Amino acid sequence: MSAKPQKEYPVQRLAVAALFISLLLFCLVVGCGPGEPPTEPKKFVPKVVKIEKKTPLEAKSLDGVVRGKVLYDGEPPVMDLIVRINDHEDRAYCMKGDFTETHKQTWMVDGQTKAVANIVVWFEPPPGKFFQLRGEDKKRDGEFVVIDQPHCAFVPHVVAVFPSYFDGDKHVHTGQKLQIKNSAPFVHSAQWNPSRENDQSSKTIAKDGGAIEVVFNQQKSVLAIGCGIHNWMSANVWIFDHPYHAVTKSDGAFQIGHLPTGVELTFKARHESDLNPFVERKLTLQPGANPPIDLAIKSRKH
Repeated sequence: MSAKPQKEYPVQRLAVAALFISLLLFCLVVGCGPGEPPTEPKKFVPKVVKIEKKTPLEAKSLDGVVRGKVLYDGEPPVMDLIVRINDHEDRAYCMKGDFTETHKQTWMVDGQTKAVANIVVWFEPPPGKFFQLRGEDKKRDGEFVVIDQPHCAFVPHVVAVFPSYFDGDKHVHTGQKLQIKNSAPFVHSAQWNPSRENDQSSKTIAKDGGAIEVVFNQQKSVLAIGCGIHNWMSANVWIFDHPYHAVTKSDGAFQIGHLPTGVELTFKARHESDLNPFVERKLTLQPGANPPIDLAIKSRKH
């Protein structure tokens, strides 16, 4: 005797349909086919920022030169030892760095001459104007501003870069890049927070000569770089859209050349301890060497 076929009930049909739909949704969300190849890491691409239109600054010439020096007014601040180094597994090699690498770099002042390093100085055109540059200033292909990490500090601590110039409508790349190197025998990183003009990023840098190259959008605020592996490390990057800027070295000196002459410019100087420039002057430069600009600065805590 043949077996009677089993009767199928509506409830069973609904259960099977529900299971099928659940599996279909799971495959759509998670994927049930063969695994996809891993994607390449997302490359750093600067933001596209809306720019206000300006008119060119009409100068008599582009051959003005300004030199100057920044000295500390009074007894210089003490550079304190970075105590967090002592708690890190890399402390033995970190402490092989020189004095400026193992001590806080906010105030780097020569104890004898009182010369102040890492002061950023620059010129600005009048409001609504932009600098017209020499042809050679617009082409910086293959040029790098370099920050190294020889031990456990960024060297130098402050840099200024000129990755693009303004042509009246938009920013055009000059070809200059920021290169962040790692000469230490262990891994470092470079990371920075987002701004209106530049995206956030965090990049690992291989030991023994590894390096990354970055092109930033111009921004008015300073961009702070840190290391996620040695969290006391810091560097400040100033991003300009013209070449009329400088950073004082250990002797406190600076020089800026090929400046517009016969038109009023604004000269500014800033130290990282303050959000505002400590000097702001209106200047009209003459061709060739101009009177030196010697500045004095003092910490607000002193």
